[in-house]
Amino acid sequence: GDFVFLEQCIMETLRMISHTLGSMRLVKQPWVIGDYCIPPGYFVGVSHVANSYDEAIFPEPEVFNPDRWTNLNEKELEKQGLFTPFSGGSHKCPGRNFGVMLVKLMFISFLEYVDVSSLTFSPSPLSPLTWKRQALAERKHPCSVSFCPK
Repeated sequence: GDFVFLEQCIMETLRMISHTLGSMRLVKQPWVIGDYCIPPGYFVGVSHVANSYDEAIFPEPEVFNPDRWTNLNEKELEKQGLFTPFSGGSHKCPGRNFGVMLVKLMFISFLEYVDVSSLTFSPSPLSPLTWKRQALAERKHPCSVSFCPK
C-alpha cells in the first residue's frame, strides 16, 4: 500500500510540534498586508506554529487528529503559507520527501520487529506538554516506552 494514514500521522505531528521557530525573509519590494506596507530592506519573520494552531485552518488544533489530512491539501496550504514545516517557495527544504520517506521506513521497520500490543508508556497518563520555546514542545517528565520484540 501507499501508507496514506502513516503520511497523515507524520503531517499531523509536523503540524503540532514544529522543529523550528519560523523563517525570516528579506522584503525586496514594497509588500502590502492589509493596511500596512512593509518597505524593501526590512526582514519579516513567519511563525510556523502560529498557523498550525489557528482554529480557522485546523479545527481543534490541540487534538492530534491525523484524519484531518484526509480533506486538507498540504501543497495548497503550503502555497498559501499556512503549513510550512519545511518552509516554502524557493527556500523549501530539498530533503522534505527524503525525510518523510525515512520516517515512514523507520516506523514500518519498527512495527515489523515489535509486538505493538506490548507497548507500555509511563508515566501514565502522559504528562501535559510544556513549551520550552515557542515552537518546540516537550513533556515535563520523560515518557518511557517499553516493548517486546516479536
